[in-house]
Amino acid sequence: MFLNGNNIIIAADLVPRTVMSRLDPQLEQPENRVFKENPIERVRADRGKYLAAVFTIVRAYKAAGCPRQEHKIVAGFEAWSRLVQQPLIWLGEADPFGSMEELKALDPKQDELHELLGVLKKYFEADEQFAVADCWQKAEEKEQERHSFRWYYKNQDLRKAMTDNYGKVDQRSFGQKLMRHRDRMCNGWCIQVVTDSTQTRVSVFKLKNVSGGTDAQPKGAATPEALQRETAKIKAKKTAEAKTRAKMRASTVFAAWRDTIGVGATRTADQVIEIAESYPELKAALIAVAGEKGGESISNARLDRWLHSHTYTFFHGLLLCKKYNKNGSCGWTLVATDQAVGEGSALFST
Repeated sequence: MFLNGNNIIIAADLVPRTVMSRLDPQLEQPENRVFKENPIERVRADRGKYLAAVFTIVRAYKAAGCPRQEHKIVAGFEAWSRLVQQPLIWLGEADPFGSMEELKALDPKQDELHELLGVLKKYFEADEQFAVADCWQKAEEKEQERHSFRWYYKNQDLRKAMTDNYGKVDQRSFGQKLMRHRDRMCNGWCIQVVTDSTQTRVSVFKLKNVSGGTDAQPKGAATPEALQRETAKIKAKKTAEAKTRAKMRASTVFAAWRDTIGVGATRTADQVIEIAESYPELKAALIAVAGEKGGESISNARLDRWLHSHTYTFFHGLLLCKKYNKNGSCGWTLVATDQAVGEGSALFST
């Protein structure tokens, strides 16, 4: 069977069943070419001549004793290899199998599997069992930004893998994707089904690292995925510790502000710095969050940014609010509140 078209993409099981031939006229508008003759009519007019040439190649190869050529054989196509592939290589022509390697590189299904395995290996160890619900739970995990306190999804790559054609995270379509790629190899890894939904209420999967794959590691050696997970854990721990320290410093500022400036009094950043000069406790707290290099004075610009980023943040039953004075300048005040929110939480983003 022959197919033709422009920039055809061959996928999945059709790849090893296809030999590709590209015609590139090196023209911007190839449709305007004019041919001197019709090659199809020419072959049909002397069909026997061309068939004889083909059979002569095969006969010559057999007469030479069918010398074995260095090549790859596609399982199930041994006869094709013996009568087409090997004679052409023996004659000095290009290996038709080479086009299959190019097709594999362009296979969108293989690209999808490679990307899917890369994502799954970040969150699950080899032979660790998981269900679609486990993937969904990890995809829904959120973190809060340090300054704006807005929430965002931590595992964007997993959410992308679970997103359907309509832009929604769909557990059902993701389960079908896992089933569609089960037992398909990619760099020594594959997705295996432990139990399917006909045996239990949900399908259970695992990742298998098959010996001999290009990603396979010596026994006991840390895989790149394991190192990546460990690095992510260390980074997450450092981020959590930094957030804790930032909350402690903010809590100290609120307490010192309450004890010096008081609750309900509106002050600009300049005024707060001026007042802090008379209160060492407040000055030390403000230097910790907005100090100049050297740690001996308070930066007006840094304090202004810090106040903006902590507006509507809650500590010690107090809420930092922003107010504008009659002259248009911006000031801040602590307001007592009985809102049931955690220490350091923002009631809403600015």
